[in-house]
Amino acid sequence: MKWYMGPLVDDPQPTRNALKTLAAFFRHPLKATASWRARHWHRRINILTVMQEIDNQVSFHYGYDALSLWRKRLVSKPVPGKRAPTYLPEANRAARVFAQQAEALLAGGVDGLIIETMTALDELTIAIEAA
Repeated sequence: MKWYMGPLVDDPQPTRNALKTLAAFFRHPLKATASWRARHWHRRINILTVMQEIDNQVSFHYGYDALSLWRKRLVSKPVPGKRAPTYLPEANRAARVFAQQAEALLAGGVDGLIIETMTALDELTIAIEAA
C-alpha cells in the first residue's frame, strides 16, 4: 500500500489533478516519495477514510481491458452523469489539518488518479471512434 502514496493535490478536474500530481513528483521527488523509503511504515501510518453521500453508479460488462493485459474480465465503466467524485475538498482539508496537528507527512493515494485518468482516456477513445 505504501507504493500507492504520493503528494496530495487539489483539483476537481481528474486529468488536471493527475498532471499536477506528476508535476509534484518531479518538482519535489524526495518529499513525494518519502513514504516509499520510510522504515516501519506499516506501524506509523494513519489512514483517513472519507465517505461521501453523492449518488453515483458504475456499470459492468464482461470484456477486454488494458489493465488486465487485454484478457477478458469484468470491466467497470462510470455511468454518464452519475460518476463518483475523485476529489473531495473537505477530505483534503481534513487530511491537511490532521497532518499539521500530528506533525506528520501528508500524502494522498495516487492509484485513484491513474485509474480515473485511464477511464477518461478510454471514454475519449470511444467518443473519437463514434464520431
